[in-house]
Amino acid sequence: MNKLITLVLSATLLASCTSAPVETTANIVDTPEYTFEVFPAWIEVPAKDIETSIPEENFRIYRSPEPLNGIYSKYTIIQEELLSQTDSVAFAKKNIENTPTSTRNYTKLREAEITIDGEKSLLHIFEAQNTGASSTITFVQAYLVKNGTKGFTLSFS
Repeated sequence: MNKLITLVLSATLLASCTSAPVETTANIVDTPEYTFEVFPAWIEVPAKDIETSIPEENFRIYRSPEPLNGIYSKYTIIQEELLSQTDSVAFAKKNIENTPTSTRNYTKLREAEITIDGEKSLLHIFEAQNTGASSTITFVQAYLVKNGTKGFTLSFS
């Protein structure tokens, strides 16, 4: 099966989100749906360890080996089957619109047009809390739709 997504996390993006040392080499994670790079020291978090309503087979999470100020940096890919045909920009706008209702103390920092795998989309940078008890953290999210009905949310926090 052709790869649907090729995503490279750059050291620049990571450096903009954390003050921890940034590794410059990466391991390639290759699945039937997508290919991406993750830093070698990062750890895949088992789906069973995550409290979420998202089915286990629809997400992958990697985290930094050490916390910074008590918080682990995380890279997440969420895949979902969409109920109707859409494009990446419309999918992004819908997710961005819903973010304030799915997080606490949401503050949008930036939104920008980007291109992923030849497809126009949006980059969404914001601060929020996952729960009322969690710290406020910065999120960098991008969105991609393939074949009109397969949506991907790519998130770094």
